Amino acid sequence: MTGEGLDQTPVMQLPEQRNTAPRSASFTAALFIAAMVTTTLVTSAFPASAYGEERVHARWSNDTALTIAADRLEIGLFSRGAIAFCDCLEIRLHPLWFFALPHVSVKKRWLDSGRWHLSSQHGLAYPSLFQNLIAKEGTLGLLPPDEPVPQALMLDSSLLVTYRLAQDQWLTARGGLEVAPRTATPVLLDFPFLYQRFASLNAPLVPSANLNLTGGLPASLDYELAGTYWYLPVQEVDGAYAIEGSAAVGWAITDDWHIGASLLMSYAKFAIGTRTHWLPLIDVRVGF
Repeated sequence: MTGEGLDQTPVMQLPEQRNTAPRSASFTAALFIAAMVTTTLVTSAFPASAYGEERVHARWSNDTALTIAADRLEIGLFSRGAIAFCDCLEIRLHPLWFFALPHVSVKKRWLDSGRWHLSSQHGLAYPSLFQNLIAKEGTLGLLPPDEPVPQALMLDSSLLVTYRLAQDQWLTARGGLEVAPRTATPVLLDFPFLYQRFASLNAPLVPSANLNLTGGLPASLDYELAGTYWYLPVQEVDGAYAIEGSAAVGWAITDDWHIGASLLMSYAKFAIGTRTHWLPLIDVRVGF
């Protein structure tokens, strides 16, 4: 048979259905974070409730729900600088790193009740400039130079609950969420310690959880122990995650000078498997 006389009418092709769930989740999370930031800025003129007690402030900007005192300014070598225009709102950025990775975060203090303190923190970063700087061959070349870097923003929002265990001893729990609206998905930056901090560029959203124990020691010393878990739903690695721990000790030379040493450990699942990395740091901070 030659097939003559058979109906040659082409079958109608239905348009391909794309999976929009990750994009919808990212968009919804971005709207939630934007709403939280707007609420924080609108209510920044209103003081947080201290239930008639004198509000306790952090001596140096840290990762607890406490903010530094009003009108204080801090600048750090590696840590972010901080400024407080009132006693319940702290703004943080790094004045030097800002020109390579523009970023800013705002910590809003909502409640102080006895031993309990509640704050929220919201951040905004523009990672595309930094990615363009490291998209090259040779030293500091962490991304392929022939791959275009998309325009993107990184938005994060977290809730911090701090409990005073004893005099100048604080335990903090934090839960956070980060999203990154972008024009396209870039090459995964799978470099240690940067991996979890830029994973939102390759995922619909990145949730995280943190526990932090900090406090004062004799002889003007202080310490901080912290652990953070990131769930990294990146397409390039199935079941990716990162766990980071840190231990730090510092010395307040004066009320306006602080020197500290810390050791960071990262245990993360990459495409090549799980890897452990260590990073020692020395930091100097100045307060005004």
